[in-house]
Amino acid sequence: MSLALFILILFTGVDLIQLKTNADTNLIANNSVELGSDNPNNWNRVGWGTNSPTYSYSSEGADGAKSIKVELSEYTNGDARWAFDSVVVTPNQEYSFGVYYKTNTNVNIIMDTLLNDGSHQYTWHSSVGATSVWKEFKFDFVAAPNSQMINIYMPISSIGYVQTDNYSLTPKPLAPVPSGDNLIANNSFEAGNDLGWNNVSWGSNRPTYTIQSNVAADGDYSAQLIMTEYTNGDARWAFANVEVEPNTEYQFSLFYKSNVPVSINMDTTKINGSHQYTWHGNLSSVSNWTKAEFNFVTAANDSRVNIYIPINSNGIVQTDNYYLKKVTTNPPQPSGDFDRALVSIDFDDGWTSAYTKGFSVLDEFGYKGTAGITTNYVRDQSIYNGTYMTPDMVLDLNNRGHSIASHTLDHANLTTLSAGEVDRQLRESKEYLENLLGESVNYFITPYCSINSSITNIAKTYYPTGIRNCDSYYNTASNFDQYNVKSFPIFKTTTNQEIADALDTAKNNKQWLVLMYHEVNNSGNQYAVTQSKLREQMQLIKDRNLNVVTSESAINEILRQL
Repeated sequence: MSLALFILILFTGVDLIQLKTNADTNLIANNSVELGSDNPNNWNRVGWGTNSPTYSYSSEGADGAKSIKVELSEYTNGDARWAFDSVVVTPNQEYSFGVYYKTNTNVNIIMDTLLNDGSHQYTWHSSVGATSVWKEFKFDFVAAPNSQMINIYMPISSIGYVQTDNYSLTPKPLAPVPSGDNLIANNSFEAGNDLGWNNVSWGSNRPTYTIQSNVAADGDYSAQLIMTEYTNGDARWAFANVEVEPNTEYQFSLFYKSNVPVSINMDTTKINGSHQYTWHGNLSSVSNWTKAEFNFVTAANDSRVNIYIPINSNGIVQTDNYYLKKVTTNPPQPSGDFDRALVSIDFDDGWTSAYTKGFSVLDEFGYKGTAGITTNYVRDQSIYNGTYMTPDMVLDLNNRGHSIASHTLDHANLTTLSAGEVDRQLRESKEYLENLLGESVNYFITPYCSINSSITNIAKTYYPTGIRNCDSYYNTASNFDQYNVKSFPIFKTTTNQEIADALDTAKNNKQWLVLMYHEVNNSGNQYAVTQSKLREQMQLIKDRNLNVVTSESAINEILRQL
């Protein structure tokens, strides 16, 4: 043991006798809290803020005879938790963590990493919902390059309780080295195990992960995920994050089977450690192995990516033969070459909050945006109790110079419908809006970004100006397609820096960037941003003196140049 590490342990109060470094053993001392009298050995009561925690050492356990519980009867702010003695970890080593829990509220799983410089890095890994029976939660992670010690805990930050037992923290064996040009290790599970893969979940549900033999798209093995007891959240198989080069094109594919609709998503880690989550479309339920694939170009500040199929309902999804490779040897530079850089601002669905808090911010800055209207929700306010715009609101936006686009009758996933029903969704939505506004509506925004060539051909007949989807991010002279307009989806988790980087790329390369929003409120929904956050993001555009035009105006301007 190094002198520096000895000093670190001495001053952090870790019991040297209890530290374990054998890869075959649980690194958490007294992991099942069986040892102790009034307080379990090697465990600490931690809390802060204004609240009233009660810590108890229970005689009822998930296994064995004991468990630990913390309950809040009064809460204003802060949190309280039981915390095991911090564990020494090896930088860049992959670990598996598990815990059994019961709770009557929502609880987060947080990791506290002590770094070499003495600072702490706090990482949110998931959240779980209420359960009156013992449930297990597990996840894998890689220790940061500059990490010394970690602690993982379930703090309670609301009135209620959380009870935990049988913690585990073990190093994982090294994953197989990726072969050929595929950047994903153990990509087809042919090692017969899940080395190099993580089980990731959050919310209130029960996922079961297995490696299946003799059921594969190719080879002998595949990965299966069964979701039961679903209330909210999601679960997925996730390969170990892959390092990527900036401004570089990559190709991704996998094979899947599922008895429920699913989607394909990408988690991009930025150089500063922040995350950007990108939705790459919905996938229909299929009984035979089906290939899903897409290409993407990394941004200048991208560091690592992970691409996965989450399941967010009761059902089964099976995946195999993941493939991620760099398309070009030399990183391509984004091609712009329009006369000037353009930014457009779309609000999808037609939420009332977009009218009251979104477009009002655009008006403050003198910007004109586009509202994608789900017409049945507008004309029948009883469907969602006024959470969507009224006809008068839509008309008012149009009169104020904002643009109106169709978003189908009832936010239908068009790829699941017959050709006749697709035609009706597109035609009747257009007719309603044109009757309301007294003018043509020629721009269409696809719900769920789900579209194919047949739907595109139908949509072209009704919406000659263009169709906006969700392919990322930049519309350039070399990739421009008015019937597949690319966009940058903005989520609750999207940082101002990520938007600033995208704006800078568009400006420096004379590209067209469409920022796609949904709700504007304080709900915490992943598709919602607060009004203050929206105002900050509009200021980013103003600071760069970028040209803001509606999506239809951008298309018309670009077509004149091509």
